[in-house]
Amino acid sequence: MSRGEVVLGIDPGLASLGWGVVLREDSALRYLHDGTLHTKPDDGSDEARALHLAANVRTLAEAARPTLVVIERWVFYPDAEPNAAHALGLVIGALVAVTAPAPHLFLRAQDLRSGLGLPKNGTKEDTRNRVQAVLGQRGRSYHSADALAVAIVGAGRPRR
Repeated sequence: MSRGEVVLGIDPGLASLGWGVVLREDSALRYLHDGTLHTKPDDGSDEARALHLAANVRTLAEAARPTLVVIERWVFYPDAEPNAAHALGLVIGALVAVTAPAPHLFLRAQDLRSGLGLPKNGTKEDTRNRVQAVLGQRGRSYHSADALAVAIVGAGRPRR
């Protein structure tokens, strides 16, 4: 019997990183786990914080053995804090490194909302409610609900 496709979804962030794991068997999705990891400036440099998050995600990935890792892709906006892009880049790079060799897929927030049938300007609460409708589980935080949404949409995407 095949174990299906285990999809690890990640909502990356340096202060809060959401994660969610779903199992896809044929067209059915089943909730497995979710959570949120936190760091704060007192925990050290951005690099140290990114490595701490990555170490925790590596442990999670080793346990879940995902066949696909889906990461929400951050889009830089002109009015955004420039250092945020650097910090998030550190986190995403570390995550890709520790979740290899699983294939990776990157989705923008608007792709996820439309993939869930929500308007592009949908709220985090809208996302959380849609995750509840699909999986029967809301996510323990908005970050983990976003990560579950990433996993849901990624699980439904065709593979190249």
